[in-house]
Amino acid sequence: MGVDGFRIDHMMDDLDWKGTNKGLYRKLWSPLIKEIKRDFPGTYFVGEQADWESIRALSEIMQDTPTDAVFNFRLRNALVTFKKGMIEKGLEEYAGLTPKGKAQLNFLENHDMVRFATEEPSSSKQRLAAAMLIAAKGIPSLYYGQELGMRGRQGRWGLTETISPFGSPTGGTG
Repeated sequence: MGVDGFRIDHMMDDLDWKGTNKGLYRKLWSPLIKEIKRDFPGTYFVGEQADWESIRALSEIMQDTPTDAVFNFRLRNALVTFKKGMIEKGLEEYAGLTPKGKAQLNFLENHDMVRFATEEPSSSKQRLAAAMLIAAKGIPSLYYGQELGMRGRQGRWGLTETISPFGSPTGGTG
């Protein structure tokens, strides 16, 4: 159908940490991903761990599922500080957890967060962060509109009021 891969949002082993639907990596995600890859070789899966700061969740997804890449939230959170020590730590932490044949997905923004250009209005710092993102080991990912410096704040249920790079609100999602 022309689909090259899937992003799995909020990927977790214990659904909503309630203890009633556990073992999802083994019972759901691994068999599902394996079956799709069997029928459609080369299909790429990116997992977004539900607990963004958890090294354990990231490691479990990388080790316990055939997911190809996982979002690197710690590096993202380090990059936006522009602090060398935090960035080095973010790079080192995930590198040590990334098994051969798998990757980190590096990013500055996604649908769950405030646009980076809203957090960092300096266009020179925006370009510096993008350069660090692209230079870091892993797969760089740009969220649509980021390349234009799109601004906006997250609203309810992932909706945002977007602001064009020229300053006028556009409404809608983004």
